Amino acid sequence: MEELETITTGQMLEKGASQVPDKIAPVDGKQRKTYRELNAMADAPAARLAEIGFQKGVRAAICIKNSLELVVAFYALQKQGVIAVWVNFTYRRTESEFMLEVKNPGPQDQVFNDRRKFLVAEQELEF
Repeated sequence: MEELETITTGQMLEKGASQVPDKIAPVDGKQRKTYRELNAMADAPAARLAEIGFQKGVRAAICIKNSLELVVAFYALQKQGVIAVWVNFTYRRTESEFMLEVKNPGPQDQVFNDRRKFLVAEQELEF
C-alpha cells in the first residue's frame, strides 16, 4: 500500500498554487480566483499574523459569511498553524459567546469578524 503524504491545509494550497496555478479555486459570485491568486491573497495576512505573534496552536474564531474573504482568512490561519474555530454568523451573541468559551484562553485567542479586515489584538489586517 502506498504511504500517504502528510501535509497541512496551508501546504495543500501552496501545492495547488504550484501544480495548477491557473485553475479556478474559489468562486464567490462574480469573483473567481485561481490557486495562484488565492495563495498570494492569503500570504500577506498570514505573514502579518506571524509578525504579531500568532503561532501554531493558537486559536482564532472566524465569524464571516461564506465568501472569498472567509476562504482567504481560513488559509491565512492555516499557513501559520493557527486553529480556526468556526462560529456561525447567524448565531445570537449568547450563542457565539458559548462557542468561544475556552478553559485556558491564550492572550492571542481572537475573533475575526464579518468585515473586509481581520481584527486581531486591536490591529487590522487587510486582505
